[in-house]
Order: sequence, then C-alpha cells, then structure tokens
Amino acid sequence: MIDSRSGRVLDEGRRLMVGEAEWQWITESVAGDWNHVVLATSLPLLLPYGIHGLEAWNEAVCGGAWGKRAARVGERVRRELDLEHWAAFGASFGLFERLLTGLATGEQGRPPASVTVLGGDIHHSYLAAVDFPPGTNPRSSVYQAVCSPIHNMLPERFRRGQQLTTSRPGGVAGTGIARLAGAPRTRLRWRITRGSWFHNMLSALEFDGRRGRIRFDRTVSDASGIPHLQSVCETELS
Repeated sequence: MIDSRSGRVLDEGRRLMVGEAEWQWITESVAGDWNHVVLATSLPLLLPYGIHGLEAWNEAVCGGAWGKRAARVGERVRRELDLEHWAAFGASFGLFERLLTGLATGEQGRPPASVTVLGGDIHHSYLAAVDFPPGTNPRSSVYQAVCSPIHNMLPERFRRGQQLTTSRPGGVAGTGIARLAGAPRTRLRWRITRGSWFHNMLSALEFDGRRGRIRFDRTVSDASGIPHLQSVCETELS
C-alpha cells in the first residue's frame, strides 16, 4: 500500500510521493516469482491525459519554469484545484513507470501474469490498460483499476472542468501545455477500457493461479427503495 498523501522534498528540490527508503521497500517487496502483483495507492497513478498534463504543467511552473511570479500563481492553482496526484510528482511518476516496466519485462523476476495498480478517491471509477513503448516486449498484462466507493456530487464548475480535461481535445491541450513548461514526456501510454462510472461503486479482484479477473458493482435501489449491488463490468485481466 502506497500512501500518496504527503509529498517529500529531496535536497535537490524534487518533490516525491514517498521517501527513498519507502520506495526501496516497495520495489524489493514486488521482486520475485509472483503469479500476480497488486500495487495499491491512495491516489490514482494514471489519470485522463488532460488532467495528467495539467498537473505536470503545474509542477513545472511551481518549480520556477516560468519565473517566480508564475510559480506563486501556480501554487495557488495547485491548492485550489487539489493537484496532488502522481502526475504532480514527476520524479515519483517516473519511478513508477520504471517499476511497471521492470515487472512486465522480467527485470524484477519471472513476469507475473498480471500487474494491477489500484487507486480511488476521485469520485469516479474506471479500468485503464497500460501500453508500453515499441521494443519493450512486455510479458505481463498491466492495468490500473480505480474504484471510488463513495461518489460525491462535484460542484458545477468542477464538473465542467472534468468534462473538458477528460475529453480528447482536453488531453491534447493538457499534454501540450505540459510540454511548453518543460515537463518530461511519459514513457508509458494508457487508455480507459471500461468506464468511467460516476456512481457509488465497489470492485473485486479474483485470482485463480495465473488467471485474474476484476468485477465492478454499483449501488442501485429496487422498487421498494432497498439498496443492493448491481454488476456493471466483469473482465479478464490475464
């Protein structure tokens, strides 16, 4: 379990999600011969590209890419919009990319049948598949499963912003502004394959040997108003 609520600052000014000793423990814990690897983090690793680009841009600006005045504005934006996900900690995001690549290619031991990153706390749920650069030769299926059990209705201004940043034009714009601020390009690509769902949700992972699958359930109420769970997605991970 990776607690990604408190950033750490290194001597050279880089902000990290977790400290170096903690990250070493994580990488050592997943090395070896596993049928499946599950990495749970309190905030999602892979966001829609518009949001990812916005947070990467903000980190660069807060770090002085556009000058001290812009850095102060960027810090106010970061706090106002809660830009606190992995994308806002580029050094840590890069470490996570290398970890997933190492697991999928066998650098950490026999490649598992599946690698799943779990996340939540963003008021919606989805399943994303990870794509590796050409020539990587991954031998594991890698996914991110995001499930937010309690869906709070977002204020109107946040809903409009989310619609923009999760759209294809929003993704292009977010990636472009991140490049303008000098944010590094991501090594991995990802795509949402199931969802997004904006309901109260529960999700379950099931493993049987090298076989893995995931199920998403949402809450619904019957005619008498009694709530129960209804499956919205079941899919194989390996």
